[in-house]
Amino acid sequence: MPKNNRHGQADIWDDQQFEAVMKELSPKMKAVFSICYFTCCRVSEALQLERENIVGDRIVFRKRTTKTKQTR
Repeated sequence: MPKNNRHGQADIWDDQQFEAVMKELSPKMKAVFSICYFTCCRVSEALQLERENIVGDRIVFRKRTTKTKQTR
Protein backbone atom coordinates (compact mmCIF):
# COMPACT_ATOMS: atom_id res chain seq x y z
CA MET A 1 0.00 0.00 0.00
CA PRO A 2 1.49 3.41 -0.94
CA LYS A 3 2.02 6.22 1.52
CA ASN A 4 -1.04 8.18 2.57
CA ASN A 5 -0.72 11.46 4.50
CA ARG A 6 2.93 10.68 5.40
CA HIS A 7 2.03 7.23 6.78
CA GLY A 8 2.76 3.84 5.31
CA GLN A 9 5.51 2.42 3.14
CA ALA A 10 6.66 4.18 -0.03
CA ASP A 11 6.28 2.26 -3.30
CA ILE A 12 9.28 1.32 -5.41
CA TRP A 13 8.74 2.19 -9.05
CA ASP A 14 9.33 -0.36 -11.78
CA ASP A 15 10.78 0.57 -15.18
CA GLN A 16 7.34 1.05 -16.75
CA GLN A 17 6.24 3.58 -14.13
CA PHE A 18 9.51 5.50 -14.51
CA GLU A 19 9.15 5.63 -18.31
CA ALA A 20 5.51 6.75 -18.05
CA VAL A 21 6.53 9.73 -15.93
CA MET A 22 9.50 10.56 -18.18
CA LYS A 23 7.22 10.79 -21.24
CA GLU A 24 5.24 13.60 -19.60
CA LEU A 25 8.21 15.80 -18.65
CA SER A 26 10.01 18.56 -20.53
CA PRO A 27 13.69 17.97 -21.43
CA LYS A 28 14.91 20.13 -18.52
CA MET A 29 12.68 18.32 -16.02
CA LYS A 30 13.74 14.94 -17.45
CA ALA A 31 17.35 15.82 -16.64
CA VAL A 32 16.55 16.90 -13.07
CA PHE A 33 14.24 13.94 -12.47
CA SER A 34 16.80 11.46 -13.84
CA ILE A 35 19.56 12.86 -11.62
CA CYS A 36 17.32 12.57 -8.58
CA TYR A 37 16.13 9.07 -9.49
CA PHE A 38 19.55 7.57 -10.22
CA THR A 39 21.55 9.34 -7.46
CA CYS A 40 18.89 9.42 -4.70
CA CYS A 41 19.42 13.14 -4.19
CA ARG A 42 16.88 15.81 -3.36
CA VAL A 43 15.49 18.16 -6.00
CA SER A 44 17.24 21.14 -4.39
CA GLU A 45 20.57 19.28 -4.58
CA ALA A 46 20.06 18.46 -8.26
CA LEU A 47 19.11 22.03 -9.13
CA GLN A 48 22.27 23.41 -7.50
CA LEU A 49 24.64 21.19 -9.50
CA GLU A 50 27.21 22.95 -11.64
CA ARG A 51 29.33 21.72 -14.52
CA GLU A 52 32.41 21.31 -12.29
CA ASN A 53 30.45 18.89 -10.06
CA ILE A 54 30.74 16.26 -12.80
CA VAL A 55 34.10 14.55 -12.36
CA GLY A 56 34.73 11.80 -14.90
CA ASP A 57 31.75 9.48 -14.70
CA ARG A 58 30.69 10.68 -11.24
CA ILE A 59 28.60 13.50 -9.82
CA VAL A 60 29.98 15.15 -6.69
CA PHE A 61 27.45 16.76 -4.36
CA ARG A 62 29.30 19.46 -2.44
CA LYS A 63 28.67 19.89 1.26
CA ARG A 64 27.20 23.36 0.82
CA THR A 65 24.31 21.93 -1.25
CA THR A 66 23.46 18.83 0.81
CA LYS A 67 21.12 18.59 3.76
CA THR A 68 23.69 16.81 5.93
CA LYS A 69 26.49 19.26 4.99
CA GLN A 70 28.72 16.37 3.90
CA THR A 71 30.30 15.99 0.46
CA ARG A 72 29.22 12.80 -1.26
